[in-house]
Amino acid sequence: MATVLQLLLSRFGHERVEVRETIVEVLSQLAISYPEHCAWWLFHFHFFEEDKANKPETLRQQHAITRKKFSELLFARISIINKQVATQIMQLETLIGDLKKLCEKEVKDVKAFDMEMPKTLAGIAATTALVVPIEENLTP
Repeated sequence: MATVLQLLLSRFGHERVEVRETIVEVLSQLAISYPEHCAWWLFHFHFFEEDKANKPETLRQQHAITRKKFSELLFARISIINKQVATQIMQLETLIGDLKKLCEKEVKDVKAFDMEMPKTLAGIAATTALVVPIEENLTP
């Protein structure tokens, strides 16, 4: 699933609107069928900071649409097709945002490092089916 999502998402900035609309439709159907698998990737796009991407300015400007705008189109389409799944995915926004911040926290001395658990994570009493990719599968 992760490979398919990465391939489709990598085409987010295609210059042809028809191609982007097709990608949004396919990704919407995948998200509705597998919301726990897709949530991390959707929010990765939503939270992605274009201006901080580790790419030269010329490469960043080649896309016809930003990642954030693409994710907004995708969330809107999911909501039109299935409001219940859209709500289910949106409920993960804070959790995924906190996980992202936690992952970005710099660790200078592993032995002396003490990390406080974010409140949204500490409050989770039950397990979740949320699928989070391993670092090797993450691409900017």
